[in-house]
Amino acid sequence: MAGAAVVLAVLVYGDHVRHGGWVGDAWLTRAWYVLYPHDSFTGTVGHFLDLKSMSPRPANAVYRVLLNEWLSGDMGAWYAWQLITGVGMCVALYVLLRELGVRFWDAAAVSVLLVVFPASASLWLWSPVAHASLAITLGLVGFLLAMRGFRANGRRARALHAASLLAFLLSVLLYEICLPLFLASFLLYALRVPRRRALARWAADCAVLLPVAILVTRSTEARDQGLGGSISHAGEIVGDLPRLALQNLLPFGSFIILAAALLAAFYLAAAAVARRCPPGDPLGQRLRFFFALTSAGLLVVALGYLIYVPGLLYYHPLSPGIGDRVNAVAGIGWVFILYALLAMLATLIARAVRRPPLFAGLATAALAATLGVSWLAPIAEESRGYVSAYLQGERVRSVVTRAIPDPTDHPAIWTFGQPVEASPGIPIFANYWNMTAAMALAYHDHGVRSFVALPGTSFDCRSDGMVPGGSPEYPEPGPGRLGRFGSRYGHTYFVDTVHGQFATVANRKQCLSLRDAFQRAPRLSLSDSG
Repeated sequence: MAGAAVVLAVLVYGDHVRHGGWVGDAWLTRAWYVLYPHDSFTGTVGHFLDLKSMSPRPANAVYRVLLNEWLSGDMGAWYAWQLITGVGMCVALYVLLRELGVRFWDAAAVSVLLVVFPASASLWLWSPVAHASLAITLGLVGFLLAMRGFRANGRRARALHAASLLAFLLSVLLYEICLPLFLASFLLYALRVPRRRALARWAADCAVLLPVAILVTRSTEARDQGLGGSISHAGEIVGDLPRLALQNLLPFGSFIILAAALLAAFYLAAAAVARRCPPGDPLGQRLRFFFALTSAGLLVVALGYLIYVPGLLYYHPLSPGIGDRVNAVAGIGWVFILYALLAMLATLIARAVRRPPLFAGLATAALAATLGVSWLAPIAEESRGYVSAYLQGERVRSVVTRAIPDPTDHPAIWTFGQPVEASPGIPIFANYWNMTAAMALAYHDHGVRSFVALPGTSFDCRSDGMVPGGSPEYPEPGPGRLGRFGSRYGHTYFVDTVHGQFATVANRKQCLSLRDAFQRAPRLSLSDSG
């Protein structure tokens, strides 16, 4: 199975390994490593912990520094490693399913489908979430070790359970997306051992993970919506799920209500058939297993999204591009559900035409392969979007460095004209920290600041310098202050990265004449805006 996953991953993502590059937050973490002195490994890790996204995730800081040490700026190596860890996640899922008694072909099919699951393609295509697959893998390995610990005795059992807890802890400190699954571990343990033993191990999980969970979730930014906001966000997440399942993952297009009604009728029919099957009927046993797999999938989907409920409203199952990372854990549940649906359909067909279980298995494989093939086109389109974003970002950096080969100390470089996104959700430069990081790397100077003139950005030409406004990205500091995004005259530059025009804003008069002469950035590339 591992070989099949590797071959499939190379076929699907190999082109991205060759042509992908830095996009979005990749610029920030790379600049954070390159542009600051490295007196020691621990000192560099401490420096990374100053980042808001890293401070609650110390294992992620260590991992990110190690990747920079080992892979340097070789983008092909970064994406190759991301491919390897993605395959590792799928193989770990397969091994866990086999440990739980799932048959070879079912476990293999589910794991291979996860390789091409399109609603979390950023796990394979965007380097800043290289840690997500590893965090999920650690969680799966933790569950596997726990299951084997229940089968062992004495010192070996204690060692396996300790290793399982360590895997859970590392997963949370790397990226907390699996935390709700860990806190619901009793449900899995109870499948293997009596409830009392399952409860004891679950209590150990909670004792270790709850303090870490409180620390991580309190420290992670943007978790301050309050109860009302969280409930509203949860409702919006749930509202996205029918469209994700029926329009993005299954080919029902805009016929969502009709598709939902047909699926409900199908499940009721399958349940009726399963009830009529005698206990020893192989097809009936298959149907009952797939109902159980559907239930497991629904639970994983719910727990996979739960971690995002207190977070930014940006986190939605339908978020495109880099936002689809919200489906990282839930994607496993979706694959369970969809595979179970196809397998039940094949089993019912086999029963209707009075064919043996082998026919149902072959029909299931054919349907699963058809579904997987249908997912390849959106993945390829996503990959092209990421590659386009990288190439357009490189073009922007080239235009700026040619226009301003030797900027003043601590310059503020404003770029105009280039699109904010290459395709929906895939940024070229969508915020100041990544724009600044990219240009700081270009000049190899961490004193450089660079900003994108986003749609609606305005400029206040004050006596001592220029202050941006008109965009939520650049809040105004108030009278008498230049603030975080303002800059002094003589240190401020405007560059039209589309037409190559540029100017130094040397005084207030020039600021007044230039501020409306440069075109603001469009939201999307022209090729993707229609």
